[in-house]
Amino acid sequence: MDHPCPALQPHEPPTSIAPAVCEQSGNEADIKTPLGVAGRYLPSTEKRETKKARAAQQLGLETKSGNINVYGLGGSPASISGVVECDIGTNHDIKFRLEMFVISSICEDQPIARLNTTGWDGVKTLPLADPGFDIPGPIDVLLGADVFVESLLEQRLKGGASQPRAFNSVFGWLLLGKSRLASSSLLGVAPPIVDNSLNTIVQRFWEIDNVPHSSRLTPEDQLCENSFLNNHYRDETGRYVVCLPFRDNDEPVFEGSRVIALRRFHAIERRLSRDHNLKQQYVEFMTDYIERGHMTLVPTKQMGLGKYYIPHHCVLRPDSATTKLRVVFDASAKDSNSKSLNDMLLTGSKLQSNIVEILLHFREHEVVFMADVRQMYRQINIAPHHRDYQRILWRAHADEPLQEYMLNTVTYGVSSAPFLACRSIRQLANDEGHKYPKAKNILTSDIYIDDVISGSSTLTEARETKRQLIALFGLGSFELRKWISNRPELLSDLPAEACLSEAFTFTETEDTTVKVLGLKWEPASDSFVFNVNSSFLPCTKRTILSKVARIFDPLGFLSPLTIKVKCLLQRLWVLGLSWDETPSPEIIAQWDDFSYQLPQVRALKVPRKYAIDGAQSYEIHGFCDSSEVAYGAVIYLRVIESDGSIRVFLICAKARVAPLKRQSIPRLELCGAMLLADLVKFVKDSLRIPIHDIYLWCDSTVTLAWLRAPSSRWPIGTRGSPPRMRNAAGATKRHSGGKGRFFFVTGS
Repeated sequence: MDHPCPALQPHEPPTSIAPAVCEQSGNEADIKTPLGVAGRYLPSTEKRETKKARAAQQLGLETKSGNINVYGLGGSPASISGVVECDIGTNHDIKFRLEMFVISSICEDQPIARLNTTGWDGVKTLPLADPGFDIPGPIDVLLGADVFVESLLEQRLKGGASQPRAFNSVFGWLLLGKSRLASSSLLGVAPPIVDNSLNTIVQRFWEIDNVPHSSRLTPEDQLCENSFLNNHYRDETGRYVVCLPFRDNDEPVFEGSRVIALRRFHAIERRLSRDHNLKQQYVEFMTDYIERGHMTLVPTKQMGLGKYYIPHHCVLRPDSATTKLRVVFDASAKDSNSKSLNDMLLTGSKLQSNIVEILLHFREHEVVFMADVRQMYRQINIAPHHRDYQRILWRAHADEPLQEYMLNTVTYGVSSAPFLACRSIRQLANDEGHKYPKAKNILTSDIYIDDVISGSSTLTEARETKRQLIALFGLGSFELRKWISNRPELLSDLPAEACLSEAFTFTETEDTTVKVLGLKWEPASDSFVFNVNSSFLPCTKRTILSKVARIFDPLGFLSPLTIKVKCLLQRLWVLGLSWDETPSPEIIAQWDDFSYQLPQVRALKVPRKYAIDGAQSYEIHGFCDSSEVAYGAVIYLRVIESDGSIRVFLICAKARVAPLKRQSIPRLELCGAMLLADLVKFVKDSLRIPIHDIYLWCDSTVTLAWLRAPSSRWPIGTRGSPPRMRNAAGATKRHSGGKGRFFFVTGS
């Protein structure tokens, strides 16, 4: 279950729960096991217990396959990864033989903080099943109420007014009753549980459908910009030094952040102690931080004097070509006054170039290359007087004394970090770009955070551009690595460790795809491809959205495919189904059919390059259409080559579901025309090749009539669109007869 333990309320402290010892085939381990709890949260018809996956691995249990959901508080689901058989007992005396579900996580550490056991002296003298019951720790096994009842012996003790009751059991004495936390600052009404991962998927899924547009600076964005301009400087090596952009001029004060960071550190330390490989990667990451001077040990006399302490945890990235594990610093952790560092910081404007625009530029070049800035955030220093807001707790081994460190650089997890990093790169282009004009243009338009994606028309020009890029980044103490190109000879003068050539080869026999901002590029064929993992999951709103959102398709190559699933999702919303409710057989059949055919997308290849040397002309042709359930637009580039031959390339597409409120077909056709006009304007402004003509095609005479008519005759709610569409087209309109009904707009 995602949240099997109830939210703590101010006047309802947690119940103390004792552990047992699990034994299986000679293996033995201390497994913390809540007794008598499962009956409250598992369905009454379900008699099996629940075991955390890591505990099953630790005990060497053989897991049988299983695909079941268990539901907890608020109907929150938890996927069962398998079933195990486990003997439970003490001192090699087996008491129970149980069949258990295996789940990735049962709940967070319990209790949430150290308990206040003042006045419990009599209870503490008992041979407790868990002598460390008052210290937060992981829950590994969830046993049913029937096991709890059968484990009890006859002896029991009633404590005083402020003490729990003690029950003797086959595992030792168990303590049940109310208790208090050692620090009341951690108690409070729990906020509503939000599925942040699901919200992120929804937001990303629908944002990709939006036609990119420029936005103005908000007052807060301007304050953040002013803070950078007034406070940044460069040290003797050319490295940029920046200040944290606080919302107010006064530096904020945080209370109790060290207590939170300490509790979180103990939790991650326990996790690392159970996974040697994970711990080794974590220690290596932090050691690299120390050795590179990116974090500094705080002197003993200054320990505890930090202004804010940042908890940290790790994120695994198995598909990364370099760093498989990244330590993330959680500057959103609240202090005792429910304030976090991120709450007090300005985030700044979004400075990174638009993904779609970068990809359109990437498709214009004959010779293309990619590289990323090595540890870009960590190459930008934080001003010394602000580093006390970036303190962390760390030690490599549990038997070492706990140390405090200051993070000296822009830190991943701090809300202002993306702005400070991207703004520093732009400042580098402003400060030093006049020396390297080719590289300066790339820094202002062909870089997305730390990914450089660009190219040139010839190999000679590409070599010069590469040289300028390396030199310009070097002036700011940045290093480019992970170079890749469709022309291997471009990289011949670079050291092998600076290239990705060792990770794959330019052949057709191996997987030579490289992700380009989520889209995959195959250098051998110089084309875009999609790699969709085939997995058949139960049909629910959650699984459909989760699977489709992983098809990152910013250019809309798969719009005819994804629009069908968007319509399916809309139907699920109209039906009012919850995230994990099973829909009707008809919808299940549609989803199963889609899932079965989805792997065929792997055979699709879209040529990367659409610019032709010596071409006579380039024409943009846009088409729009609509139905009762959706509307869309697509843009092609028609190229007339020097010998008169014609080639056509797919540029991009967008498709949207129709509004829930029923609309007429002509009105939806107009929506399609508006979408096409916006898309054409964006493409026309983004392309660097000369566009000689623009043709927009539509098969709706009603839409054409509206386009010719004054805006006062347009449907209510769309009367601001005629000038917008005319400006987007940038030309006059005329209706042309011929096969079908259509119109086209020619460029000036």
